[in-house]
Amino acid sequence: MFFYLQISYNDIMFIKEKISDNYFLYRSEAHTFGTDAFLLANFSSPKHIHKVIDLGTGCGIVPLLILDRFKPAEISAIEIQKQAYEQFRQTIQDNHIEDKINLIFGDLREVQKHFQREYFDILTMNPPYFKQGHGRVSKSVDKAFARHDSECTTEDLAKAADYLLKNKGDAFFIQRIERLPEYIWTFKKYNFEAKLLQLIQGKKNTDPILFLIKFKKGAKPNLIAKTPLILRNSANEQSAELIKILGSYNNG
Repeated sequence: MFFYLQISYNDIMFIKEKISDNYFLYRSEAHTFGTDAFLLANFSSPKHIHKVIDLGTGCGIVPLLILDRFKPAEISAIEIQKQAYEQFRQTIQDNHIEDKINLIFGDLREVQKHFQREYFDILTMNPPYFKQGHGRVSKSVDKAFARHDSECTTEDLAKAADYLLKNKGDAFFIQRIERLPEYIWTFKKYNFEAKLLQLIQGKKNTDPILFLIKFKKGAKPNLIAKTPLILRNSANEQSAELIKILGSYNNG
């Protein structure tokens, strides 16, 4: 599925990994991806006419999956960490998709410096899972940045979404289950309503660990809860739903 390739950026070892029949990306120890990126990209399901933006894009897995599977009209991404930005920039360059993904080096708290107000139809983000002061803090600055929201609070996300999305635009997130009330409450302050929710369970008879959620800007309250997504069966094998979501990546 992947092979090692040295890329000359601060002597960091990148791993070139095929994620579909069409594209590969570079990941590193500090900036990599997991199953949650596939879950988020699949859940967002933009249409061909949509303009999409991914916040805190990291190694770029979410916009790359969205490009491959849904082919929206435009895709932009913003990343504040220099190594992650350079890593994804190299991925874009080596896949020859500079005309398909607009990558910005910047802070999502300052999106007004880079993007027109209410320009996008769809917003995605795989945000930090832990609030500042919660969870184990990694010794790696990059990993700590990605895991904890000291530089990217839920309020920061709601403000950015409010600026970037058109009226009736949709924001999609994946997050730890204990943060669900916080997300619903915060986004409601910024005129977003939770419209679609899916809980994620490791196995059928276990408690949910994560949730996927869709917020719509300027909408009326009407939350629909999908059937929970089960990741593994009783034999600890990938569920049929997960196999379908991972698609050709499973066969790389």
